[in-house]
Amino acid sequence: MSENEYEFGETGELAKREKELNEFLVRMFDEEDRPYFVSDEACIYDIFAGDDEEFSSRCLERYGRTLSPADFRMPVWKLLDLLHSTDR
Repeated sequence: MSENEYEFGETGELAKREKELNEFLVRMFDEEDRPYFVSDEACIYDIFAGDDEEFSSRCLERYGRTLSPADFRMPVWKLLDLLHSTDR
């Protein structure tokens, strides 16, 4: 790999959930804080650097679900499935 090349993680699972991912990023992140790239392996801690309680409260308000500590560590695509199984 040359000095100017980057390797990104796989995105197949998130590609299947592109609409849900885009909606999640808009609902959960302020515009200036939204990640430019999310891989299938990424969890909330990989894309969010704020307060867990604040993020969990925002999730409760927007998805009707409070996040557990384990939810912050699961891959984002699995979290999307979880959130949409309980989405209002």
